[in-house]
Amino acid sequence: MTVDILILTFAAILVALLLRAIWEPTRIEVTRIQLPVDSPDDGDDNRTGSISVLRVLFFSDLHMDYLRIREKHLMQAVRGLTPDLILFGGDLTAKQSCLHSAIALLARLRQQPGLSQAPLVAVPGNHDTPEGITAMAQAGFTVLQNQDFQIHCHDQSWQIIGLQDKRLGCPDAAAALQSARMAGIPPQQRIVLVHNPDSLLDVPPGQADWFCAGHFHGGQIWMPFRLEFRLLRDEKLPRTGLYKGLISWGDMTGYISRGLGCVLFPLRFRSVPELVYLEFKAQDF
Repeated sequence: MTVDILILTFAAILVALLLRAIWEPTRIEVTRIQLPVDSPDDGDDNRTGSISVLRVLFFSDLHMDYLRIREKHLMQAVRGLTPDLILFGGDLTAKQSCLHSAIALLARLRQQPGLSQAPLVAVPGNHDTPEGITAMAQAGFTVLQNQDFQIHCHDQSWQIIGLQDKRLGCPDAAAALQSARMAGIPPQQRIVLVHNPDSLLDVPPGQADWFCAGHFHGGQIWMPFRLEFRLLRDEKLPRTGLYKGLISWGDMTGYISRGLGCVLFPLRFRSVPELVYLEFKAQDF
């Protein structure tokens, strides 16, 4: 093989990778997860009592300034979903000029059949400005900053524990959990909602069984040996290999979303944008 052929082959591979990185942010996947994975009502385990179920639509990292998903595809993705609760993991947009369009898009999403009656709960991300947080609240979101939100669903109470972002705020799990403990809701019916998954490191053991997080974008641009995290990020969890999908950390199990938009540049590679539809189940003994 001549040098010219090698150069042409290498150039063709680079072009193909670039085209994939340009195309991938325009896609969207709906990931469906039941938690626990081995549901307590599966099998004959001599358990008694009812099963409490909470259906959650979770998404994160809208990044309206670099969102490349067509609106009609986003609306098609939520068609048929009937969540009891909608959770947003933060990062509307880094640009003030995109704030109105971000809120308007979420309003149209909320109007879709099956979603209009579900409460909206959010935590701020590291790209959310005070104006963005105010806009979310005015648009109907309950924005949690070291606070909790309770929802009574299917004859059971559930609790969302929302923490501030590690970069723009100060996660205070103790403050958020104080109300959670007073409510008497058991850990198997508590969900910790954070933007940066490293905030989970501040949650004391035994306080909640579940979590939802975003921020990492699934790496956004995949590189071998997790170089995308080693070179561009200083968080702890990705260095242990925990940065997307269904994971367990300590005594909590949950999901780290790949997010919807992009940051820095509108490219993704091996990290397709996603909505997550979670079904949490807890045994009432």
